Amino acid sequence: AAFFPLPPQLSAELQAVGATKVAADTASQFALPVLVQLPASPWHLLGLHLYNSPTATPRERLLTIWRQMGPTVAARMARIVPAFSVGGTLNRRLREAWT
Repeated sequence: AAFFPLPPQLSAELQAVGATKVAADTASQFALPVLVQLPASPWHLLGLHLYNSPTATPRERLLTIWRQMGPTVAARMARIVPAFSVGGTLNRRLREAWT
């Protein structure tokens, strides 16, 4: 949920360097929800590992998180695209068309 206010800010930055409003809005709405998975996934994996392996050493935790990062980030990104990237873009465009 921390990324929800960011697409308009990124869109403004993209427009400042020459992108059209439509292109900037679409790019920021597609990119940010997906990219947020990079910092969010390790925290998610850490929480799961703390719960499921309460006696693991810090080294074991880091190794487990490192091994699971690639597939986890890929799966979370794939899950986010339809809901937040595509859905967010369509939602914004429909609201703009109906107002």
